[in-house]
Amino acid sequence: MVKLLDTPDPEPGLPFCDVHAHLPPREGLHSRDGRILLIPSPSEQCENFKGAGGEVLIFSSSDLESTVETLDFVNGRPDVFFSCGMGPGTVMHATGDACDAQLSQWIEIIDSNEIDIIAFGEIGLDFHHARTLESRRRQIDLFDRILAAVKPRKKPLVLHVRNAGPGDKDPGNPSHAFNQPDAATRQVVEMLDGHGIMPSTVLFHCYSGPATLNGELAGRGYYFSVPSSAHGFETWYNMSSSLPVDKLMTETDSPFQHPRTKDPINTPENARYAIAAIAHARGIDQETVASITVENARKFFKIT
Repeated sequence: MVKLLDTPDPEPGLPFCDVHAHLPPREGLHSRDGRILLIPSPSEQCENFKGAGGEVLIFSSSDLESTVETLDFVNGRPDVFFSCGMGPGTVMHATGDACDAQLSQWIEIIDSNEIDIIAFGEIGLDFHHARTLESRRRQIDLFDRILAAVKPRKKPLVLHVRNAGPGDKDPGNPSHAFNQPDAATRQVVEMLDGHGIMPSTVLFHCYSGPATLNGELAGRGYYFSVPSSAHGFETWYNMSSSLPVDKLMTETDSPFQHPRTKDPINTPENARYAIAAIAHARGIDQETVASITVENARKFFKIT
């Protein structure tokens, strides 16, 4: 049983942002014990977000299917924005020609709908779920082609980066550098530099470290979003506590990363819990954190 942190609740009435949420799957959500979980519709989530004081809400896609669905949902809605992504998980579900075809279709979508896209992401590398050298190299190849496609469009990038954990070593290549706890992050930064992408235009979504890189990344000007789960879970709470507030935003990664449970029942209005966690970790008031993180989101995504 995970021990939850004793973090104060979010103060009502403060402005807040959710810079990274996902539409819930149409087939519904299931708990860890198999129960069907009820979750508000995307339209209800938007209404609840605004009703709680939310000001900036960004829905993100992570593959071709969610890109089509999310674009369709946000079309014509002035109160919600779209970050268009093709995440590293794509190569886990489609390889070779199938992956190439999905990337081509994704690029066609951004060509036709660029005016409706506020950022590109989530994109990046995930060496936790990709546990072989071959699959990691395929992720790198996909990420490289995505960077080449989106750089000329001069929009912010939203990264999904997850490093290999102790149990994620490739048994066929146990000494390879990609097994190191900072390998995915360092590979991403190297590739961003290679494409000439400015750190000030890049957001690490649901940033998970390692903490040894916090100072280096923040010093270069990267931004980070703190998930709602930082309110209850020590890993996310501690990770965000050593990052400068002037580089932070808040998110839910909904329907995942609930503030207090492991089940996928999160919604954008819970981004307020990240504000409470950031404030508590630093001993500053929530109003200050709310103001800074909302302003950071507006500045980063160029939202007036």
